[in-house]
Parts: sequence; C-alpha cells; structure tokens
Amino acid sequence: MIAAKQVFVALLVTVGTCCATLDLQKYEEKVKAQLAAEGPGPYTDWQMYEAAVEMLAAEANKSHVELLQTSAQSTGIDLNCLPQKSHTVPTSVHRLRPSDVKVVGAIGDSLTAANGAKANTILGLLTNYRGVAWSIGGEKDLDTYLTLPNVLKRFNPDVVGFSTGSGGEDSCRARLDVAVTGAVS
Repeated sequence: MIAAKQVFVALLVTVGTCCATLDLQKYEEKVKAQLAAEGPGPYTDWQMYEAAVEMLAAEANKSHVELLQTSAQSTGIDLNCLPQKSHTVPTSVHRLRPSDVKVVGAIGDSLTAANGAKANTILGLLTNYRGVAWSIGGEKDLDTYLTLPNVLKRFNPDVVGFSTGSGGEDSCRARLDVAVTGAVS
C-alpha cells in the first residue's frame, strides 16, 4: 500500500449488463484503523506495510470457515443480474451475456494452476489447487470461492471446462485448465 498516493484498489468485472464488484477499500481502512489504535499519524509506507502484513498473518491463523465468512462479508460482492440468455447466438462480445458462456478454458503458468493457493504447510506450496484459481477454478460455488467460472455458473449452471480439486495439467480434474507450473512465454 502506498500511503502517499492513497491507492484504493477495486476489481470491477463487467459482462453485458451485469456487474460484480470486489471492494478492497475496506481492507485499507482496517489497516488505517489498526494503526490509529496504536498512535496518531501520519504513517510511513513501511508502517502501512507492516500493519498489513500483521493483519494478513492474523487472518491466516483463523480457521478456514471463519476466514471465508469474513471474506464474504467484507468484499462487497453483489450480483444482482437476471440470468437471461440472448435470444440469438451473439456474434459480438459486446452482446455476450454471462448466461451465454458455455465453455471456459485457460492456458498459463503457476498462477493459473493456483500453485500453493490452499497450502497450510511448506509442502503444500508444491500442489496445484486448480479448483480455486481465479481464472478457471470451479470448486464448489460462488459463496465459497470467488472465481470467474463460479460467477458464470450463477448464470449458466451447465458451463463446462472449469477445473476442480488439485493436481497437474494431465489430471482428470484439470479439464480445460492446461496451465503448467513454471511455464514461461
């Protein structure tokens, strides 16, 4: 976090007439509140960084269920769109609706393979948790994991191609996730 520039990060996913938002401004406010409790400002970039790391470490020590509940409450995710398909097959991405998407797939490296994403130990860092990768993971549902396929499944439960579980690019759970850990372009 850069205190001097007061950067607020917001992830905005817009598809057709629908919009999902993830507001991380609340997280920065939590860091500032923690610092304010320790003493008056102004705060250096290093103090902001240390406070953020302490907060992340404390959250990492929470149980998985508590962390998911906290995340779901604090992210500000709102999907208030009607799941309607186009009357005709869209010929332009500008007319594409979330419910029109039938197949998802991904090519990439360790980020797309979600290498170490759910690791609780050092050895867990070697595992590809493909089912929770933002771009291609379809593990459980949107209430549990915020991934693009889980967003699309809200509008079209028949979407295919997303990965589940863990394993390499050749595992049956990888489906159309052909990411290779350590790949370079």
